[in-house]
Amino acid sequence: MNIALIAHKMHREWLIQSFSSHQNFQAEIVCFVEWDDISEKHTDGEIPVVPLGQLQKMNYDTILIAVPWPGRVNQLYLALRDMKAGDCVYAIRPSMMDSKRDFILGKEFNAFIVDKIPMLNEKPFMQLLETHVCDDCNLNCKACTHFAPFVKKRQKADVELFEKSLDKLSQLFVGIGLISILGGEALLEPELCMEMISLSRKYFPLSGIMLTTNGLLIPKMRPEFWDNIKTNDVFVNVTPYPPTMKMIPAILDIFSKYNIKYDPRIETNEIKTFAKFMSLDSIYDGHWNNEICAGAGCYQLQNGYIGKCPEGMYIDFMAESLGIPSAELKTKDVVNVLEAEDGFEVLRKLCAPSDMCSKCAKIYRKNINWERADKNPDPADWLLEKQI
Repeated sequence: MNIALIAHKMHREWLIQSFSSHQNFQAEIVCFVEWDDISEKHTDGEIPVVPLGQLQKMNYDTILIAVPWPGRVNQLYLALRDMKAGDCVYAIRPSMMDSKRDFILGKEFNAFIVDKIPMLNEKPFMQLLETHVCDDCNLNCKACTHFAPFVKKRQKADVELFEKSLDKLSQLFVGIGLISILGGEALLEPELCMEMISLSRKYFPLSGIMLTTNGLLIPKMRPEFWDNIKTNDVFVNVTPYPPTMKMIPAILDIFSKYNIKYDPRIETNEIKTFAKFMSLDSIYDGHWNNEICAGAGCYQLQNGYIGKCPEGMYIDFMAESLGIPSAELKTKDVVNVLEAEDGFEVLRKLCAPSDMCSKCAKIYRKNINWERADKNPDPADWLLEKQI
């Protein structure tokens, strides 16, 4: 297998070592491919590095996308399809990149970690789709990118509308790499959470499904909850906030008891800081922000609509605290799932900058120490002062 590897230089050494440690896999990296920061071919050690536009000049039979940003994976998928670069394309799921998990299993890519992307299908492939079980949270972090502290009355997903949306998406897309079930805090509504997981598996039988939780309610989940997690092959991502860290041994005991797949970073990657980077003013370069944003591909399904990022879809939770009408805050660049007719049109819209991109000031982002928000959260913990 001759592999053209689309990867940022910060991951190349790990990728080379991964292939070297699996000699039975019988793969050779014939080139690294970069998508936007070189114009001419050069080398990294002994391996050629080529621009995306020169990829077809290389002797490859397989392409592996290994980038940690789901939006970039979608962009690369569309570019490779337009180029007719080949029908054998794989992508390591971005959620697995940071932990540098072993993505090879025997003589094959590990299907739990690596998606095979259908390139010749008449319908497109989407890398990631996120959705809320409920919008409120029992932790309420300052600078939460889903704005949960501003939700005073529980708002739960409409399961009938959720099923209709999944049904329509299954008609528009050949597959979704990863469906992420979260909130808010998903475990505040365990029965609804299980139902949404089961529906996700029904309509997308080959997708990865990830449940993201702060973990505080894990010890309260009943055995049937864990049966649902196992039956639907769900990967549990526990975000290790300071209160969660105190519960790690108990959480790991439960995962061991029920044989649950989980992200091992729970034991080491304590969340000590958050960041604020949003503005109410459209004063930034939206196209540039879309290109560099790690969250630009975290597509959010909410009430039958899909938006490109959580900030755009949930910032209107702040409306009452700011004294601003909700419609003035929430992104208007959304897709009505039930009315959509062309999956490629949907994906290209989501890959493009949205109206919120010009309000995103990640170049001026300010880290803040992790804290719980007060009963009446202060928007200043989310918004940057206007930059000139």
